[in-house]
This record gives sequence, structure tokens and C-alpha cells, in this order.
Amino acid sequence: MNPPYGKFIGSALPLPYFSYSGKILLKQSEYFNSNEKRFNLAQEIEEGIKHNTLWLLQKYSNFSYNITDQIQAIKEVNFKDVSNVDQLKIKEAHMATHFYQAVARLFFWWKFKKRTRRPPKDPISALMSYGNIILYSKLITEAYRTCLHPGIGYIHEPEANKASLAYDIADIFKPVVVYQTIFHTLSFFLLKGSHFQKKGEAVLLNAQGKRIFRKLLIRRFDYRIKDSQTHCSHTLSTYLTRELYKLRKHLTSNHPYRSFKVWW
Repeated sequence: MNPPYGKFIGSALPLPYFSYSGKILLKQSEYFNSNEKRFNLAQEIEEGIKHNTLWLLQKYSNFSYNITDQIQAIKEVNFKDVSNVDQLKIKEAHMATHFYQAVARLFFWWKFKKRTRRPPKDPISALMSYGNIILYSKLITEAYRTCLHPGIGYIHEPEANKASLAYDIADIFKPVVVYQTIFHTLSFFLLKGSHFQKKGEAVLLNAQGKRIFRKLLIRRFDYRIKDSQTHCSHTLSTYLTRELYKLRKHLTSNHPYRSFKVWW
């Protein structure tokens, strides 16, 4: 039986990667069960999402299509005037609405109206879903490497067969990796309508479309950025791994966690 489109099925990992740490698992649970600790961590993650979303939209704001209103609306989203995780989620949803409105304006010829999932019902939603699956898979693998349990997140609720932590961290990197790749792909017309197929209500990438987009996404993961402190260059894949190590350090030694924010 084929699984629902966009649902993570699993990872084939060598045995050494399945090395949970009891100490880290307890710390993850402690932070989740403490309203204050969970909120502070979730708030910092949301700040990273906002910063990186604005970076992407401002990068494309010199296009002739006006997205000033959407950028301003996202700037006005304030995660500091709320007191619990549920309120943070409402703010994030508000921010996402304005982001998708900006996408619709930037790439109007694709007739994108709103983000659709399970299944995606338009080409841009199909690209987002496919790119997100690859990002989730990569983060789940890295979570095992860092001995973090991918099922204990701080914004997304832990549920059966749900990699909540991977979803939390993925939201920080989506603008920098997945959405940046989509914007580049659409801006340079690297994909056409013929690269998508309709199955019932779903609009999905066909085999050729997947090959093209996956290649572009892998190239993005391999993109190198010079660290502002060490002046050494690292790939975006490395920054994904480092983000999880930063989180682990915060959980185990109370070292302040600062979410990944684009600086270049």
C-alpha cells in the first residue's frame, strides 16, 4: 500500500547511529515538561524562522512585484508579547500566511493561491512538500548522530511516528534551503508544467521533475558559507548538524541556545 504523499516513512541507518543517550533523553523530556523551558526554547526557534523568512523575501523584494506589505506584516510579528507555546503557534501561522501571499505575488504565473498539503494541489505546494521531505529526512539522520530523540520537539507536539524535533529545526532552515531553492528554480524557469503530474486532486512532481529539483536541492545543501566567527567555510548541511549540537549543548549544560540566523 502506498503511503500518503508527504509522509515520512523511515530512515535506513547503520546500527552505530541508533545510540540514544539516556541522559539526553531525560533532558529533552525535562525541557518539554517545563512550561518555562519549553517556551523559551520554542520562542528562540520562532525568532530564527522569522529572521530567515525575512531574509529570503527581502532578497527577492527588488523584483517588480510588490511584496512590501507582506514583509512589513512579518516584521510586525512579535514573539515576545506572548506567554505560551500555543500563542507562539498562532503567531507563526500568521507569519506563514503573509509568506505564502508573497510567494503568490512573486510567482503569479503559477497561479499559487494557498499552501495545500496531503495532498498538494498545485505545483508550488508540490515543490514545498517534496523539498520538506528531503530536509526532514536529513535532520532525522543528524538527530540520531547527535543522540537526540527526533520525536521530542518543542513547538510541534510529540505524537506517534512523528519526528517533532526534526520539524522544529526544519522550520528554521526551510527559507534558507528549501524555499530558496524553489525561488531560484521558479525565477530561472528550470521547471515547467510538464514536470508535474496530476493524480486525482494531487499535483506531484513527475520522475524528471524530481530529478531536476533534487539535484538543485543537493547543490543547495552543499553551498558553502564562511562562518562569521571562525572565518572557516562550511556547507549548509554542516550548519544543520551544528544546530542540533547547539541544542544538545543547551539541554545538557544550560549553554544559551541561539537559533541559526542568516548573516550573509
